[in-house]
Amino acid sequence: GGTTTIRGYDEEAFRVDSYALSRLEWRWTIGGGAQYAAVFWDHVTAETRVPAGATDAGEGDHLERLERNGIGVGVRIEAGPGTVGIDYGLEPGRPPLEGKIHLRLVSSF
Repeated sequence: GGTTTIRGYDEEAFRVDSYALSRLEWRWTIGGGAQYAAVFWDHVTAETRVPAGATDAGEGDHLERLERNGIGVGVRIEAGPGTVGIDYGLEPGRPPLEGKIHLRLVSSF
């Protein structure tokens, strides 16, 4: 979860062995340069190996699959030290007040 993976979730919200991440963004240029506003949809498919005895069923080692989505809006603004990103992400089905705000600074150094 978080700004570098699936927005709308806490940073490091998932511990997985492997994952595939896809993002779809629709951007509008604002001002000039690399500044923009966007709406987005993030999707992750992940798998984690669960050891024998770790579940109530007591079955042997198996893979658990996880699929999550995050939707929201964001902006990228050029600032002195680099580009500042602000995203508001939400897990579909949650009320708007449970969304997450993600801040990001991409340094120009």
